[in-house]
Formats: sequence, C-alpha cells, structure tokens
Amino acid sequence: MDMTTTTNYLKGLIYKSLSPFTDHDYIYLDCPYHQNIGDILIWEGTEYFLRDIPHRCLYKASKDTFKAPQISSDVTIFMHGGGNFGDVWPHHHEFRMKILEMYPDNRIVFLPQTVFYNDENQLKIDAERMARHKNLTVCARDKVSYDTLKKYVKNTLLLVPDMAFCINTEHLKAHQIPERDVDLLLVRYDHERADINYEEHIDSQRITEREDWPSYKHRGFIVWLFLKMLMLKSIIPSSLIDWYANRWLRPSLVKRGAAFISQYKNIFTTRLHVAILSVLLDKKFTFFDNNYGKNSAYYNTWLADTDGIIMKGGRI
Repeated sequence: MDMTTTTNYLKGLIYKSLSPFTDHDYIYLDCPYHQNIGDILIWEGTEYFLRDIPHRCLYKASKDTFKAPQISSDVTIFMHGGGNFGDVWPHHHEFRMKILEMYPDNRIVFLPQTVFYNDENQLKIDAERMARHKNLTVCARDKVSYDTLKKYVKNTLLLVPDMAFCINTEHLKAHQIPERDVDLLLVRYDHERADINYEEHIDSQRITEREDWPSYKHRGFIVWLFLKMLMLKSIIPSSLIDWYANRWLRPSLVKRGAAFISQYKNIFTTRLHVAILSVLLDKKFTFFDNNYGKNSAYYNTWLADTDGIIMKGGRI
C-alpha cells in the first residue's frame, strides 16, 4: 500500500483502540520536555488525538514539572508513549511506576511504547508492581513488545501504533520546504546505536549530508530559552514551564522537523521517528535497526507492506 493509505490505516487503529478510554476528564503526564523531535512528534500526535475527546484536560506536565495534582477517581491518566519502557531509559519508566502508586484508584493508560529490558528479572518486578493497580492498560507499540509484556504482565494489554500517526498530515505538510538533490544519513550515536556499516548502503557518488535532528546541532532561541527555564525550575513556576513547552516548544520543533526532512531526496536513518515522519510526508527512505531491534519490530508490525521503504540491517 502507499504511504497515505498506511497513515490513514494506522490512525484509524489508534482511534479504534483508545477511544474507549476517552469518556472522562483526563490528565496527560510525562510530556517530553527536551529537544528530541521524535518524542515531540509523539506528543503532537497525542495532542491531536486528545483534542477529539469531549472532555477536559485538567493537567499536563513532564516528569520534571509534575506537582501531584489532587484529582477525583473518575479522571483518566494518560502517560506519554515512546521508546523508554524498560531499563534502557529508567528515569521515565520509574516515573510511570510512581504514578501507579500515587493514583491507585484512577484509570491509567500507558500510551504506545516499545518495551525492552536488558534484565528480564526487572521486567518481572515491574509486572508485579503493575499488577497491583486495578485499572491499568498498557499499550505496546509493536508485536515484539506486546509478546514481551504478555509473558509476565497481567494487566490489560493492547497493540497500538505510534501516536505520531494521529498528526494531521495537511498541517504537517504546510511546513515543508523545497526538496534539494541531496541525500540525508541520520544515525543516532547514543547507546541504541547498532554496529552497522551505513556507508555501504548509500551512493558514494551523491552528495550526502550526515546530520541528526536539527534541534541538537542548532537549538534556536525557543529551545535555548526553554532549556534555561528548566535549569531555573527551582525558581520558575512549573505552570509557566508547562505553558511554554506546550505553546512554543512543541509547535516549533514539529515545524523544524517537517522542514528538515522534506528537503532531502533520499533518506537513510536509524531513528524511528525520522522514518515515521517520512511516511507522514510521503517520502521514500531506507531504514536501519537500532541495537535491540526496535526499528525492525515496528517495521514488521506496521510498515512491511508499505511501498517506498527499504529495511536494512534489521532483524527481519
């Protein structure tokens, strides 16, 4: 199928899976207050989904600005999705576990996550902690994550695509800039990097720029100011930081991400949301795995039948 068909199909699956949880007022926690455009795209898609809920958002915060609001037991708690469920990025995961303990009577939904544990015993411990909550739903972002959770987790499990597919593509495409006859090689260099020789997959005769998300190399004033606010969070009201992140940081980084990806003719990447953004913008790309199979798991679950995607170096 073409990329537009894939986008519409995955968006429909998200709404079908998560709409049953939208019958009350809600709060949205663990918003990504940083400059990783991939996480910001998840946030943007989640905001589009939540806008269709005929109920109020009572509170919104990151793990760093969270102030433990007093809410009634009928309020739903949505926890931001992504790729930090497990022991690779423990700070966000521990925040999720903390919320379970703080709000034992509320319905809690962990939005779509990739799940990975280096230590399976930690998964067993987390499964026991989750089992103590009487109304928790955990959404896995791919089949491998779903199967991993199913071995130990007794709570309700759902298989749901990444929330970025809820972004309005027409609004996203409004930020596109003219395409150049230049290729992009975007490889992550953190501890998810895979041992792959990327150069052998690109055309050495073509002009290829080697970049990461532009917000890492050139923060820009909006990101710079936001990071300064976070540094001063002990004296700046958390409500002001939350407002700025929602009103300025997120829209700015979504716009920068769309403009950045749209300018390249051919895209080669190890970042899942460069791949997802390429699908949303209807741009062909070559996809490499990370070091624990996150990208190939997502590809195999949702993207394998989509035209214009080449999967390289993955567990396929």
